[in-house]
Amino acid sequence: MPRHKRSSLPLALAVALFLLVAPFAHAQTIKVVKAKAVVIEGIEAKAGDLYYAIDDQGKRRAIIEITKAKGSRAAGKIKRGKAKVGMTLQPRGAGPAAKSESSTETQFREGEAPKESKLAIGGMLGFGMDTISVGYTTETVETKGSGFSLKGVGDYKFGELLGLRALAGYETVNAT
Repeated sequence: MPRHKRSSLPLALAVALFLLVAPFAHAQTIKVVKAKAVVIEGIEAKAGDLYYAIDDQGKRRAIIEITKAKGSRAAGKIKRGKAKVGMTLQPRGAGPAAKSESSTETQFREGEAPKESKLAIGGMLGFGMDTISVGYTTETVETKGSGFSLKGVGDYKFGELLGLRALAGYETVNAT
C-alpha cells in the first residue's frame, strides 16, 4: 500500500515567516475616544491628515483629522460622525491640500454606504517537498523530490450570507 509523507520543512518555514512579519503588521486602531478627541495606535501620519473610522462591518462611521503624531501613535479630532474604541482607520486624502472628493467620499457625505465590489481574485505560488514509500513483498522503494504549484482563486459575493469560491491550479510532484 503506497504511503505519501510530506516534509514538515515548508510548514516550519511558513511559521517562521509569520512570526517575523506579524509584529510589523500593525492595524491602525482607535484606542481612546473622549468627546471629539481620539488616540490612535499603529499609524504613521502627520498633522492635518484625514482618515475614515471604519467599523467591524467595514462601514465608514466618522472622519478624523490628525492633530498630533509621534512615532506610531497619533491624536486627532472627530470632524464628522461618531468613532468608537476598536475601529480601524483608512486614509481619506493627502492632508489639507486634498480638496476634490471622489464618488465614495460624496456617498459618505450624503449618508449613502459605499458600493462594495462583488468579485475578488488572487493567486498563490508554492513549493513542496515530497517523500513517497512504496512497499513490495520483498523490498520497499522510497522516492524523494520537490515541486512547484501555481494556484488562482476567485470569490464572488451574491449577498451577505451567500458566496461562491472557485479554485484552479497546477501542482507538480517530481519524485525519483
